[in-house]
This record gives sequence, C-alpha cells and structure tokens, in this order.
Amino acid sequence: MRKLLMILSVMAVMLTVWNCGGGGVTGPSLQAYVLHNPGLLGKVNLLNGSQVGSNVNLTGNIREIATRPTDGQLYGLGSDLKLYSINATTGACTAISASALAIDGYNGGFDFEGASTIRFTSVNKHNYRINVSDGTLAGTDTDADIQVVGLAYNFENGDTFACTAGTDALYKSTNAAGGAYSLIGNFSVNLSGDVGFAFDPITGQGYVVANEGLYRVNVSNGSMVQLNNTSYDAIAMIRSFGI
Repeated sequence: MRKLLMILSVMAVMLTVWNCGGGGVTGPSLQAYVLHNPGLLGKVNLLNGSQVGSNVNLTGNIREIATRPTDGQLYGLGSDLKLYSINATTGACTAISASALAIDGYNGGFDFEGASTIRFTSVNKHNYRINVSDGTLAGTDTDADIQVVGLAYNFENGDTFACTAGTDALYKSTNAAGGAYSLIGNFSVNLSGDVGFAFDPITGQGYVVANEGLYRVNVSNGSMVQLNNTSYDAIAMIRSFGI
C-alpha cells in the first residue's frame, strides 16, 4: 500500500501542467530549504520565489545542505568540517562526525548520491564521499576537471549537475566519481558569493542560488529565469517521499 501511495504521489505531480513561458509557472507548491547565512535556515516556494513561513536560527554554523532522498532528512556540512543532521523545525544541529573530516574546506558542491552517501566536490576539485551514518570519510575519488561550487544528483539516471566558479556555467557528469564533466551551457548571470544548486527530478528543473538571488535553470542548456533577488548561500530540495 505504501508503495502504491508513493507511485500515485509521483504520478500526480508528473501529470501537473507546467507553463514556463511568459505567463509564469503553475503547479504544485514545490519548496526548498535555503541558507540565508551559515546560521539561518528558511524555506522558499520554487514556483514564484516567495518565502514560506518564518526563518529558523540554526544552532550550528552550517555551510552546505542536502536532503536524504529516502526520508527527506536535512543534513549539513559545518564550518568545522563536520557532518550534521538538522532539525528543520527547531534549527537544532546535531554533529554526526566525531571529528573534522579530512577535506580541504567547505566550499564546493554537496549532495546525496544514494541513501547513505553524500558527495562533496570542493572548489579545489577534490572529490570526496561522506558516510552519512557516522559522518566519516567514505572515500576519495578522482579529482574533478572543473571548479565546483554547486552540485546536484539526478536519482532518475545517475547524472550529476555542477555549477562552476569563475566561468559561471552548468556542467554534467555521467560518472561523478571519475571527475569528468561536460559543458551544458553558460549562465546569463555572473554569480557571486556562495553558490548552491539543486535539482528536482519530477519537473526536471534545476535551481541555483547566490548573492544575486534564486534562479530556475533549464538543465538542457543552462538558461536561467530569476525567481527572486534574495541572497542565499545554499539550497536543498524539500522531499516528501523517497526516490
């Protein structure tokens, strides 16, 4: 029964008619978590860029966020290089890592690529896997061939999307562990500050945040539509069911 309800939920979203032209976007209220700064968590409506509810003060200094696809639990990478679980309602951040991860900083791309593993690819091109269960380093893969500042995994086909520093472009990899990425397209905006990227597999849309605001991204060519001009540091899809 649970599996049937999950399938019906997915079908209901997929049957929604989306209009991405001049008339705007219509459909279900897609939402994402956003970091306004390392200590403030919010939610945003991805249809129109409006804030959802009130922001929550975090008990930790969080620099990257991602939601686990199987249950929607929010996780973050702290400035102390530890993995945290985050209560999105209260803002409580609980350290999972017993000590700092052996990674080269917190700037980069951060997303789940399975139920138990987060990939973190640093802006310095180093390519790590983090074990979610105990917050340890699960492994180090081949360096990326681009400077990643935002990363999102597509659970439908295993592709990984990445935003780059300096060149302001969208790339894709069919094997993120191998480090090779192919250019999809250049962004029309020069992004500054901390950059985050998220991907919704149901609608096939990407979302990027930076000092300049929140943008919806066409992942087939990198074209952008601005949804608001609020500065954010990171973004993670709010997932209501497993993928």
